[in-house]
Amino acid sequence: MSLTEPLALTLILASLVAAGVSAAFAFGGGLLLLSVNAAVLPAEALVPMQAALMIGALTSRTGLFWRDLAWDIVGPFAFGCVFGTLLGARIYVDLPERWISTGIAAVLLFATWMPQREWRIKLPQPYFVLGILHSLISTLFTVGALLQPVVARASLTRQQLAATIAGSMLAMQLIKVAGFTTWGFDFRPWLPLILACWIAAVPGTWLGHHLLNRMSERLFRNAFKILTTAIALRLLYRAWLA
Repeated sequence: MSLTEPLALTLILASLVAAGVSAAFAFGGGLLLLSVNAAVLPAEALVPMQAALMIGALTSRTGLFWRDLAWDIVGPFAFGCVFGTLLGARIYVDLPERWISTGIAAVLLFATWMPQREWRIKLPQPYFVLGILHSLISTLFTVGALLQPVVARASLTRQQLAATIAGSMLAMQLIKVAGFTTWGFDFRPWLPLILACWIAAVPGTWLGHHLLNRMSERLFRNAFKILTTAIALRLLYRAWLA
């Protein structure tokens, strides 16, 4: 794929903006990138490419807060992701395109509009179990929606929280890429685009720290909800009515 094609340029710009949004607001970058990906990528490539494209921004954020990583959370979570991802990738490759689009639309709407609540998990190895469940859902429908509210209850500083979520998500995305490769998805035609998006995420992270944090968070949240809802409804229309 030529990097001068409109689709490639759109995803490169989306990766830059999504990295900036995540750096500025600590949320929303992944869903923003998913919204753009859902609008321009074929359904069968959407989840694998979302995982690959997220790696650049997550690497930048993890490297920035490396010393603050809570390894007692990241390690068990990543180990659980191995099992959840391999199972999810195996199911994904056999799912009809209609159900992929429907599931992603449902996750988008849920993640955008679900009420804020506290999560309590009382298990001997909660982060291992969390890794299995979050990565299974995320591998099937791109967004797991379980990690952040659970880790937010841990006794972590703001820097540790940002680092631990980024590190956990990075580990999961790397495992997801390996899982999709194992079950037959070919990333090779997409490699130039993936690398370009990774590079774009670096200045995006920097811009997020220096520019986007001046934006009203309330304005951003409202605009973000409108965007993700519109994309979800478009996916449902394409799956069932088009």
